[in-house]
Amino acid sequence: MKKRHTPLLISLTAGFSVVGLVGAIAWGISPLFKTQLDTTWNVKTFDIVNDANAEKEDTEYYKSSYESDEALAEDERNLCANLEAEGAVLLKNENHTLPLAKSTRFSMFSTSSVDPVYGGTGSGQVNISDAITIRKALNTHFNAKCTNTTLFNHYNDTLSKYRRVNAETTGGTIDQYLINEAPWSEVNTPAMQESWKNDYNDVALVFIARSGGEGNDLPMTQCKDGINGDYLHLSQNEMDMLAGLKAYKDNGTFKKIVVLLNGSNMVQLDFLTQDTYGIDAALWIGDPGTTGMEGVASILAGDTNPSGRLSETFLNNTKSSPAAINFGLHAYTNSSAEGMTGEYQTSWTQYNTASGTNECNENYIVYQEGIYIGYKYYETRYEDYVTNSGNAGDYHYYDDVAYPFGYGQSYTTWEYSNLEVKEHGENFDVKVTIKNNGSLAGKNSAEIYVQTPYTDYDKTNGIEKAGVQLAGFTKSGVINPGQSETVNLTIKKRDIASYDANKAKTYILDAGDYYFTVGNGAHEAINNVLSAKGYTPSSTAGKMDAEGNQNNVVKFNLSQLDDKTCSTSEETGYKITNQFDHADLNKYEGTKDDQSITYLTRKDWLGTMPSSYNLLKINAKMWEDGLSADAQTRKAIVEKMIAEHYSDITTMEGMKENNGMSAVMMRESDIEENKEAWDNLVNQASFDEMHKLIANGFHRTNEVPSLGLPATLDENGPQGYTKSLVSGNSGMGYTSEDIMASTRNLELVSNMGKDIGEDCRRAATDKNNPIKTAGLYGPACNLHRTPYCGRNFEYYSEDSLLSSKTVEPEVAAIQKTGIYVFTKHFALNDQESGRYGISTWANEQSIRELYLRAFEGSVLGGGAGVMTSFNRLGVVWSGSDYNLMTNVLRKEWGMKGAAITDCSVFAGYMDIAMGVLAGQDLWDGSGSAGTLVGYENNPAMVHCMHTATKRIIYSISHSIAMNGIASSSKIVAVESWWLTLLKVMTFVGFGIGLVSAGLMVAEFVLIKKE
Repeated sequence: MKKRHTPLLISLTAGFSVVGLVGAIAWGISPLFKTQLDTTWNVKTFDIVNDANAEKEDTEYYKSSYESDEALAEDERNLCANLEAEGAVLLKNENHTLPLAKSTRFSMFSTSSVDPVYGGTGSGQVNISDAITIRKALNTHFNAKCTNTTLFNHYNDTLSKYRRVNAETTGGTIDQYLINEAPWSEVNTPAMQESWKNDYNDVALVFIARSGGEGNDLPMTQCKDGINGDYLHLSQNEMDMLAGLKAYKDNGTFKKIVVLLNGSNMVQLDFLTQDTYGIDAALWIGDPGTTGMEGVASILAGDTNPSGRLSETFLNNTKSSPAAINFGLHAYTNSSAEGMTGEYQTSWTQYNTASGTNECNENYIVYQEGIYIGYKYYETRYEDYVTNSGNAGDYHYYDDVAYPFGYGQSYTTWEYSNLEVKEHGENFDVKVTIKNNGSLAGKNSAEIYVQTPYTDYDKTNGIEKAGVQLAGFTKSGVINPGQSETVNLTIKKRDIASYDANKAKTYILDAGDYYFTVGNGAHEAINNVLSAKGYTPSSTAGKMDAEGNQNNVVKFNLSQLDDKTCSTSEETGYKITNQFDHADLNKYEGTKDDQSITYLTRKDWLGTMPSSYNLLKINAKMWEDGLSADAQTRKAIVEKMIAEHYSDITTMEGMKENNGMSAVMMRESDIEENKEAWDNLVNQASFDEMHKLIANGFHRTNEVPSLGLPATLDENGPQGYTKSLVSGNSGMGYTSEDIMASTRNLELVSNMGKDIGEDCRRAATDKNNPIKTAGLYGPACNLHRTPYCGRNFEYYSEDSLLSSKTVEPEVAAIQKTGIYVFTKHFALNDQESGRYGISTWANEQSIRELYLRAFEGSVLGGGAGVMTSFNRLGVVWSGSDYNLMTNVLRKEWGMKGAAITDCSVFAGYMDIAMGVLAGQDLWDGSGSAGTLVGYENNPAMVHCMHTATKRIIYSISHSIAMNGIASSSKIVAVESWWLTLLKVMTFVGFGIGLVSAGLMVAEFVLIKKE
């Protein structure tokens, strides 16, 4: 009898059929993940084909300004150190403790002395594997053996037990945060005491560090080792450590205690201002990045005279602001949230892996404080307390504030004089003299603040005014002792105008007196203004806490209210008027009748101060206007948007035309001035090509051969170019953005922008893959609304003008290198809690003056793009908000390039049809936010797809992606290797399985015959 092969054939059939089935399934769902996989694996998806003519052209349109990678690296290391040296802020310096003698011997305390915070976590996390340690930096600036090695090693050896813990970016919870300082009893041992008893006792150098990151805010009540659960309060172990060091100082063991405040989420500083622990000096260093510790050591040693100014108010009570009352998560009372049986289906939605991304987020937040965040609250309430105005109550400024916004000490003494303010058309020209009256050379900032009049018109029409607001700033060069420098700056009237949302419904300049002043921070500024008005500490029974300098005040009078100068866009001429009534509970049709709120007003501080969360509920109008995840409801919204905004679009755009155009031909072309040429180019694309380009933008854009458009890579970059989210090489890790802003040195920031762009151009290193890193997700311009936001390290300031003026040169410099920028997160994304689709409610004045003004510098300074935010404005997702995306971003600000979403993977609420109609252009995902299929013959939808495609091409064609592409070059698509593999698996698996099955059947037949 012949040998039978049935078992083998069964195995072959089953095995290869499984291979084929797996291949087929993976092939079938591959469109959902193709962009992510191509990006993560650096897959080649296109080729550039050149002819003889192409070889003759110089196609290096964007050239590097460095001769070598080594030259760039050296410049970057110096630049990061300089940013830290000019941005770190000296807060306290009792008896001229700093600078320290070069012979100083240090013992460094706290776990963070060996594990400091260099940057935040999440998508913006930078590579700090080669970061300069504080120990190495001290050895450089003092002497080679200036630190206590025994103590350092002890802390280093215990890191496995004691190390700060951040919440995980994806899937984490707020209660994961731990301070985790080593217990003092484990540090203050006989062996350690011996190490500092007779040496290394000049200075106890103490790190107090806090880290934040993407995905979770910092716990106000849920930190397991925080006092009362507060992550920003000193832990018991930290207090024990400081008390122990004070005892050693008191008994003469340590001569001085110096504290380094490390992080972008500042701890409560009452321990510092109340002198509880005998601290002699304190320096805020933020997140110093890769080489920033060199700048820190340089300040301690006196090689650099500190000149940083605070970019936010540092507090004695971190929960004292009105914004802190409404910070965090609040569920609609009739939602189906956990523990609630509501009539509306909602979900907890923190991450894109949560089920709620395809449902309604159950949470909301109300910006009830209006414009009064940070110093605009503290200084304004202080003024009203001093002047007995506005029912300010018995307000004690320093119970809340430790160090004011804009404050910073120096090793020398400074004097301002000869302040001049002259009206010049739509601007004010300002001049002031800065004199160095001390004994050390240094730099200093001139910060110009203004008080605009708070009038009866304002009180009647619900317009709020800060006591002072930053109007402009500049920084001097190095000024030698006894020398002075006169600096000049221009202040735009638009930058100090107030938004009148109720009567004029545009920006106004009130009639009355405008007080311009210069000073060391906002508090000195408000005291100067009070002095100019005739107030003194004695005349106010001590309410005014210091004499102001009225000589540093210039008063300007505007005889009548001006509602014309700032009422149209200076970029486009478009009329500026209300766009966000739908985000205001008091004006939105769905809430104004039964869910209105009282915004904080300086007319009545005590009567309007938020004291508890506003309890809101969902109703049918809110549901149908944007909260519902139902497909039919979204389709109804799409139809409504088409009827409202595109009823005049009745003719189809051209598609699949052969116009002989390519993206590189538009490299220097303006999108508005050459509309016909741009339309001819986009008309070459098919519906499917536009759809694929728009919907698949996860860290890359896709090639479109019919347009001559190459694929590009786009990566994160608030602290510098980084691929931490998708793996791969990263560039220099710079300081946190708040340190950048604290430098007040825009030239330094511009140089950093240039080098970030240079890092991007060097990022794609595979010579066989022509794709280039041409886009950057960052910088970020959301505000430090409270100290508890997890991503404050990515944001410049609590002040919108400082943010706007700082981002402008950074973005301009990055783009000049050929890298397009998506400034994020546009807009009102000022907390991480509930970020995926949370409803954010705010009034128009605060939206305009704070949360949008922060982004203006990026766009008005030439920025080509933004990244929209996860949150909703009211009930409308930001990317589908026509008023935000089209009326403001395009018509008012004149932005020409693409707007990309934040990560849209699995986020169904970021609906592509709604977004495209609103003016959203590109989705940071892979087609999981709905589809445009079915709209092929809809003139309005195709028109908007055409427009989105044009904007994407504009960004790419004006970038380094065009390097190497000539006017005659062709872009040819190349199939991803892994997709080819899946096809081979499918065909070979099923093929061999089918053959095996056939042989098996034949053998069965043969057996039966036998």
